[in-house]
Amino acid sequence: MDFRDLLVNLDECQSRRIDFVDSAYLAALLNSTTKQASKRLSRLHSMGFLVRQKDKRLCISRNGKECYKGYYYEYSLSSQGRKYLQWMRETRPLRRAMYLTMMNRIGPFLSDGEKETLSYLASRVHNEMRYRGPSREAQEFGLLMAAAVPALTGKLAEMSEQITLLELKRDQLEGQVKEQSSQINSLVEKAIDLIKELRLKDVELQKLAVRLAQPLMRSHEEFEIISHISDAWRVLNKANEAIILDLGELLATRNLEAAVKLLDSITRRHSAEISMAKEYVDKAEQALRELQDKSKTASSAAA
Repeated sequence: MDFRDLLVNLDECQSRRIDFVDSAYLAALLNSTTKQASKRLSRLHSMGFLVRQKDKRLCISRNGKECYKGYYYEYSLSSQGRKYLQWMRETRPLRRAMYLTMMNRIGPFLSDGEKETLSYLASRVHNEMRYRGPSREAQEFGLLMAAAVPALTGKLAEMSEQITLLELKRDQLEGQVKEQSSQINSLVEKAIDLIKELRLKDVELQKLAVRLAQPLMRSHEEFEIISHISDAWRVLNKANEAIILDLGELLATRNLEAAVKLLDSITRRHSAEISMAKEYVDKAEQALRELQDKSKTASSAAA
């Protein structure tokens, strides 16, 4: 039985408030002889994991009386034994997990044959190593790492070559990026110059549009004046024709006195057309004055 298992059993006894254990109790617990239990307890004591105290052995004589014959030892966990149990519960699993994690990280860098060789070596070292101390796992891991170092060294050399090639490609790409960047900067400068030229041309086009619009506006205003005068002439001509027709009808009666008397009434009858013609004339005069004022303003601004 491994001494670690025995320590775990003794720790379980103390958890049940059994502080001291002798060889007879341990023999009954492990289903072994008292001599074997005594040797195991003595070994743990010599390793420093147990402390013991010596007591007289109480016996029954042939006469049926109690008597003391020899002595026996009662054992309990020492401070070193408690620390070792704590190490087994807390530190050892973490260390094993760390070793296992490191071996799993090594695995992808090994070939299938190298993995098989390493697994066989790990099994053989675990079964044949005689050392059972606390650094056993570290020694096993060290041996496995020593066996894996040549394969890892070759893999690292291959990776180093790949890194060198990648660095060369990176330098080439950086050169291409710099060249393209200079071309982009040149295009940006040309675009800025083109934008400036377009803005200048836009300003010139705006000025040209104003110069072209002025004659058109003047022509529109002149057309408006002519339109007002034409409307006044049309209305006035229509009124005159009506007046002439009315006078013709009166003269046809050959009554001159009546014609003279009705002349004012005929004029008043067509006063609306005459007023409308006067309004058109007033509008034409107003538009003409505005056009003259604009022409004066433009001439002064040009001067």
